[in-house]
Amino acid sequence: MMVSNTHILPTQGWRASVIAIGLRVAATLMMVGLSSLSSAFGQSDYSAFWVDDSNPEAVAIVGAGVTENDYSADAIGVETTLTSPNGRTVTGSADDYAAVRVEITLPWDWEDLGDYFVQTRHQPLCWGNWDGSLLYERRSGGSTSWYFNPNYYRCLESRRTTVGVEVGASTVVFRNTWNRDSSNRCIMTLIEPCNVICTGRGQTNETNCPNYVIYIEPWYRWSGGHVCLAFFSSWLEKKILSDTPQPCRE
Repeated sequence: MMVSNTHILPTQGWRASVIAIGLRVAATLMMVGLSSLSSAFGQSDYSAFWVDDSNPEAVAIVGAGVTENDYSADAIGVETTLTSPNGRTVTGSADDYAAVRVEITLPWDWEDLGDYFVQTRHQPLCWGNWDGSLLYERRSGGSTSWYFNPNYYRCLESRRTTVGVEVGASTVVFRNTWNRDSSNRCIMTLIEPCNVICTGRGQTNETNCPNYVIYIEPWYRWSGGHVCLAFFSSWLEKKILSDTPQPCRE
């Protein structure tokens, strides 16, 4: 059974600890296209994606797999894989009682933009035999005894969730107006047209006064919206001074 759940979380930056603690709330507020996976046991399964820039020296793309409120078995396991457009992959797994979560990361790579996928298998686990019985039966001397097999087995069919997110970058160009601000910096204004996903700002002021300033503004988007990463942190943008004009583009 395949269910596609989309949980989109904001980039972390200076709010990393807050978002890490309130992750479930953030996911709920920003989820789009959610196809709810539930059963008679009332469990919730989802895969999630976000960008973690809490360490500017090691910006990471994060995938997560989560199961909550699963009482269908003795334990629940999740196995999550994050795959990049260029084929980088990482997989992680965990198991626990009733609720379990695993997070995996890939380093941010400007040369690896495109479609990322987070895929999770949510597997109920039981103590007992692989044939489906929970207990061994032992008969000896006219008496019957029962004992548990000390190994987990997959007692119910696994459930799967997946989320696909596009990661890209807007090239945003500002031209010199040759006017100065009160600090004697050159006022740079956005060229027109500049129809890109993330423009970042309407103008910028520069001390060096180049003809053009080019910003590379990273983003990720899904079917229902997008997140401009530089809005949360300037660590995730590139700045280029240029004397040569060029258009805005994705």
